[in-house]
Amino acid sequence: MQQQHRLGFDDPDSLTRDAGLSVVKAISSDVEPFDVNLFSGFTSMKALTYTASIRMIVSLLRDFSYDDFECVFGHQGILSSDVSDVLAFQTVVDEELSKAFVGVETTDERRQALFDGVAASTVRFFVVKDKIAHAKIYLLEREDLRRVIVGSANLSETAFSGRQAETLIVFDNDDIAWKHYSTQYEAVRNVATSRLTPRNKPIPAEHIPVEEIPVLKEVDEGQRDVRIYVPVESSEEAEVSLPKVLQTVVKVAAPLRRAMSEVRPDRNGHISITPRIVKESITISRSRRSEDDRPDVYLSFNGQNFDLSGELLNLQADPGDIRGDVARW
Repeated sequence: MQQQHRLGFDDPDSLTRDAGLSVVKAISSDVEPFDVNLFSGFTSMKALTYTASIRMIVSLLRDFSYDDFECVFGHQGILSSDVSDVLAFQTVVDEELSKAFVGVETTDERRQALFDGVAASTVRFFVVKDKIAHAKIYLLEREDLRRVIVGSANLSETAFSGRQAETLIVFDNDDIAWKHYSTQYEAVRNVATSRLTPRNKPIPAEHIPVEEIPVLKEVDEGQRDVRIYVPVESSEEAEVSLPKVLQTVVKVAAPLRRAMSEVRPDRNGHISITPRIVKESITISRSRRSEDDRPDVYLSFNGQNFDLSGELLNLQADPGDIRGDVARW
């Protein structure tokens, strides 16, 4: 294993950042299709993954009955550099986790066993309060085998379905890999997370009381400061950050929606862009630009109504009143 020399950035350090990016050198012995049984037959599992995988995680708990299970929900850096976004992200995970526990397809007895595991702390969930949590790490252990699974795939049906390009690497009884990835996992788990407890009656994220947001609850109950890492973005980084891109996407997509309103993907998810769609998109886009170029203050008449900067004026009104309205504008 080698470590990259630290780059000379002036950004504040994440609490989970070490001396640099690590490179694990490995030799492959085989390639085989994914099978969920990679996760079966173990007494302990620890996972670092993202929120999209909550349903599959609960299914693993239902089907494999680990004696000890722990999961850290990270995120992909899609949030802006704003502490309110990090806190809001925690409420979303809170809601989705509770919904998955309540909605999992199983018997009432088995569902209760899942909640009992949380109460007994043999099933534990955490959510990041630090943005540096991009890795997907799965640590599985039993008496005769320690397995590390790493790669691009979140612990989700979509990632493991083969419908999208993902990669997974498995290390069995590899002491170097186990030590390295366990250390990386624990760095996130111990420093950059807040505890989550599934609710038997899920609350929509937007209605979760402020005092129950994991980080704020942690501060209130422990009566101690909790540090959250929110990296500072340079102007160049802000221009290409996902929140900035999403703002632009919303603007660009608006004139396309009418032209695309009747377009539906086929059963394989493919859409054919026809010349007609292109022509309609161009026409709508040009029309929208023309509207955007209109002055902020204007007076127009369509033969029936006067339009003063987007507000209809009453034609039955006294002309002097209309002149007065225009003068005020």
